Amino acid sequence: MGVITWITDQMSRRAPLHATRHERAARAVAAPRLGAPARSCTPLSSRGAAGRATCEIVIDQPSVPALAEPEIIDGRYRIEQLLGVGGMASVFVATHIGLSRKVAIKILDSRWRDHADVAERFRNEARTACSIAHASIVDVFDVGEMPDGRPYYVMELLEGRTLGRLLREFGRVPAHLALQLAERIGEALAAAHDAGVIHRDLKPDNILVLDREGKLQIKILDFGIAHADEAPGRRATAPGTVMGTPEYMAPEQSLGNPAAPSVDIYALGVILFEMLTGQVPLAAGEGEPASTVLIKKVTGRSPALSSAAPDLPGRLCDLVDECLARKPMHRPGSVAEVLHELAEIRAALAEAPALRRVG
Repeated sequence: MGVITWITDQMSRRAPLHATRHERAARAVAAPRLGAPARSCTPLSSRGAAGRATCEIVIDQPSVPALAEPEIIDGRYRIEQLLGVGGMASVFVATHIGLSRKVAIKILDSRWRDHADVAERFRNEARTACSIAHASIVDVFDVGEMPDGRPYYVMELLEGRTLGRLLREFGRVPAHLALQLAERIGEALAAAHDAGVIHRDLKPDNILVLDREGKLQIKILDFGIAHADEAPGRRATAPGTVMGTPEYMAPEQSLGNPAAPSVDIYALGVILFEMLTGQVPLAAGEGEPASTVLIKKVTGRSPALSSAAPDLPGRLCDLVDECLARKPMHRPGSVAEVLHELAEIRAALAEAPALRRVG
């Protein structure tokens, strides 16, 4: 039995939870995408006319992809089919003609052709992924430009399901499997942080779950808004600009504060909470704007994991709660600390048959 089949079997054994508004909206998407678009907003510190804190969320809606892209790109790649559509680009299945190798090509959407800042952010995504040498980071190995000047980059073609899709289909993940996935994600984040890269938009839709010769693997996708140590004089994102997906953004991101590894630790905490409970810790209510989530994070606190899943081990609940602390100083100091705790918790679960069934 393959790993993906085993995962779906494990997850389908438990009764599905009642769908949250967040899940219902996600299920309404007509087709899965390789990473949902990030959202941008103005910092919460800005004030509206009435003096209230405001945060305008602008969701990048992709235009209908032009399927009339050139059949052959740069004399090397043959476009074969559309694979996915994101906020600023489309991904196609292609074949390297000389090597007869299947690849994925991400091409900037034509509506962004004349936006130099967006094109730079797109190129930065390719550079960032290349700068991190890790098996759980998507491998980018070529870049170029379309005849009209739009950039593209070429990456490995992967077969699997996003963690977001698995959660939407099954609601939550057994605790022992959630820990394994969190460790794989954490290892990739640690490698990124060691390379000076902060993802800033980590979420289940940006994590691909793979079956590699019967072994569980993940790939982190979409470094489009990642923050890296930049060369002097080059800055693709202005200071104070807020980018990310509200449900997974750290409170300090809502305020436009400089990016730090702690924002990825917070996102990992949200993902762990969601895997273990089937819902994100904080979400907008029915009829509320997405900005409501950011206001809740800045003015309140995330619910304790134990309140949503009281049967989980206390040490696991404590770790997730620490990752979700409102102030960065109260979170684990590094992803390495999180990994150490995850390994010890998973070892304890393996030694306790009664706990293995929890989650």
